[in-house]
Amino acid sequence: MPSKVFSADTLAPYPITKEAFETRYNKILQVSREKYSISKDIIEQKIYKSMKDLEEEDQKHQNHIQELKDKNKLEKRK
Repeated sequence: MPSKVFSADTLAPYPITKEAFETRYNKILQVSREKYSISKDIIEQKIYKSMKDLEEEDQKHQNHIQELKDKNKLEKRK
């Protein structure tokens, strides 16, 4: 005798009150923020450091360009 055919029936959702839902929702948000977020101060420090590094690199590049221009001017005068 063949076995019973697979049934995709599921159970009805567990009844939950609005207060219980909000409690779970807030707990999930809290745990997620604790686990995956980084404080605003740390992010701002990283951004400011990156911007400072970019500005320094840009200044070095501008100085190098100016040195090349000055060198070309000297060579043309000779």
